[in-house]
Amino acid sequence: MVFSMDMAALHALAFIAILIIAKVVIRVGRILSGRDPEIFDIRKLPEFLVTDVLFEFGGLLALSLFCFIKPTDLPAGLAGMLVLLQGGFGAATLGLAGKYVAQIGDWLGIKLNIGKVPGEPDATDN
Repeated sequence: MVFSMDMAALHALAFIAILIIAKVVIRVGRILSGRDPEIFDIRKLPEFLVTDVLFEFGGLLALSLFCFIKPTDLPAGLAGMLVLLQGGFGAATLGLAGKYVAQIGDWLGIKLNIGKVPGEPDATDN
């Protein structure tokens, strides 16, 4: 088994980490400024970080470990599974980045037309 540093995987993890930091800062800022109706309780911040942030980033980090193994000396079946897991990391990264960008856009009041069918009325256009 050959291990190598995959810079694309590291860049993807860094991008998701930046989105997570932005999400947490914007969320806490909205709560403190009164734009969200929730009451900010500093005792709930660790719970928010564990359930909403670390759970998703931890899963992505676990998937990224397979990106650092090169399938050079592996049997064909294991090499194929490794390539599938590496593809799963890419798909999970795109999905998580899309989720975070949409949440940040909603919180900042930016209208994103991602995933909307043209011609259908928007739920907020009442």
